[in-house]
Amino acid sequence: AIKEAYEESGLKVAITGYLTDVERTTSMVRYYRAERVGGDPTEMGWESQAVHLVPISMIGKHAKHENDAPIIEALLGK
Repeated sequence: AIKEAYEESGLKVAITGYLTDVERTTSMVRYYRAERVGGDPTEMGWESQAVHLVPISMIGKHAKHENDAPIIEALLGK
């Protein structure tokens, strides 16, 4: 998860806990809570051009894909 976070966003993170598992069409994806400890998305070039760092209160305005719904629910405790 730490490696994937860096590869996809350019952020260095420390895992702080488990968030949720989400079933996809052909796989199960596990999500973790993490704390940013370094890194910068702008250093990753095209790989992270769509990364947005937003406060949790704004997550619904940025994460709108149907696959994001269970993750948002877990983050907001719904």
